[in-house]
Amino acid sequence: MTKFTNAKKFNKSSIKNIPENKPIVYRLLNNLNKELYTGIAKRNRPQDRLLEHLNIKKEKITGATKIKIA
Repeated sequence: MTKFTNAKKFNKSSIKNIPENKPIVYRLLNNLNKELYTGIAKRNRPQDRLLEHLNIKKEKITGATKIKIA
């Protein structure tokens, strides 16, 4: 089973700390730690993909406040 990191805040500054050199699996959680979305981002794309969930209306995950990365 894949291990996920501890939950971090889902904001621009925490997204910038995510490595770009490998693909990731991520989970977006709300304040109650309920999983709202699970996604995969290809290599060289993790930060861009997460920013889409944060900023772009069409891709935005409403209520997401935390992120876990595997």
